[in-house]
Amino acid sequence: MNAAISPLQAAAEVIRQLRIQGKRAPTNLEIQKLLYFCHGWSWALLGRPLVNEEFQAWQFGPVLPSVYHKFKVFSSNPIPADHPIFTTIGQLPPHSQESKLIERVLQVYGGYRGYDLVNLSHAADGPWAEVWSNHSSDVIPESKIQKYFLRLAGNQPA
Repeated sequence: MNAAISPLQAAAEVIRQLRIQGKRAPTNLEIQKLLYFCHGWSWALLGRPLVNEEFQAWQFGPVLPSVYHKFKVFSSNPIPADHPIFTTIGQLPPHSQESKLIERVLQVYGGYRGYDLVNLSHAADGPWAEVWSNHSSDVIPESKIQKYFLRLAGNQPA
């Protein structure tokens, strides 16, 4: 079983692959949601988490706090793939399961804008909605993310 990768490495890979796919650079809000979907689909398809940090339920959906704080300097502006932040982050091997998973998830979700990604992450039967019902920035349990994405993949009954 492969170990989960750092949230910043996953974010750099998402930004890099969006550029390769010819899609626009994401905002911090968009990167948060794309990482959430990559993480969830990693649970469903690879049987393990993508990143080694827990997501929190914030007002606009699931967030990895370390990534949010690293990118908040960009505000709501796009985060360019050639920014110096990424020069120190090692690239995932191109044929790794994690890289292929991120590539596939971005083929599905990578064209969505921030508000669409927020709406998708706010699914009434999803983990964020379950945790956010208390209106606090609580951790979204990995078990809830895993169960939800397994159900979306058709690998577990509702």
